[in-house]
Amino acid sequence: LKHILARLDRLGVGEKPVVVLDAGFASASNITLLKELGYAYLINITRGSRTKYAADFSAEDFMPIPDRPADQQVEVKTIVDPDDPEQQLILCRSQQRRLKEVAMISSAEARFLTEANALQERIANGRLKKPHLIDQKIGRLQKQHPRVNRFYTLDLQDNGLRIQRNDEKMEDALELCGSYVLKTDQTVDAITLWELYMSLL
Repeated sequence: LKHILARLDRLGVGEKPVVVLDAGFASASNITLLKELGYAYLINITRGSRTKYAADFSAEDFMPIPDRPADQQVEVKTIVDPDDPEQQLILCRSQQRRLKEVAMISSAEARFLTEANALQERIANGRLKKPHLIDQKIGRLQKQHPRVNRFYTLDLQDNGLRIQRNDEKMEDALELCGSYVLKTDQTVDAITLWELYMSLL
């Protein structure tokens, strides 16, 4: 990012533009760099952040983006960033994105359970007995399924492998599917900022 901004300065674009970044570039160091160089910014900070604003996402004070089909509806609203009161956050809820994320979790869960049940059966049938090997298999299974592993506990007990789902945690995650968070130093309305962010496409 530093090299890109330096190139913009050399091009002499006049007034500093608004830099729009996706989540992969939304590091604290990049935000600090933008501030230091005087660039306005609009950044997707969704990774690991939307659960922090779950109560705000569950409220009904969102505004729909106008002129979009029902199956592609997007709703937005603005809140003050609790960690940086000089900034604002645009909370976004996308119906199309929600359906996609729910389907991805559902497919990932089905794959995880197929492998977990197969491991459970191997242990129950006595084909896998040594505790350290079972622990290795459990660890490998969890590592291979990061999308849904956080919703499950796998415990080796006297009567075999116990597979337990955290239903509350899963429901909370599904409730937030399709939601994402934009951060900006601009005071423009949420709809305009969302449209600016979508220019990345």
